[in-house]
Amino acid sequence: MADEVVLRMDRVTARYLADMLHNVGEHLAAGQNIEPMSTDESQRLGQVLRDLWAALDGGFGAHAGHKTP
Repeated sequence: MADEVVLRMDRVTARYLADMLHNVGEHLAAGQNIEPMSTDESQRLGQVLRDLWAALDGGFGAHAGHKTP
């Protein structure tokens, strides 16, 4: 599929991503603070986001917090 975006990650990173998404949703729904990530979690998930932005726009404008149409 031309519109398909596929990211590959190891099991540890996938678990961090799943846990982070679940925890953010639960904490937001409950009005609680979101706990900070460990350095390892932050680095691994940062790479996932960089890879995602690169896959979405070919690497152009792929800056943290910068959304492209």
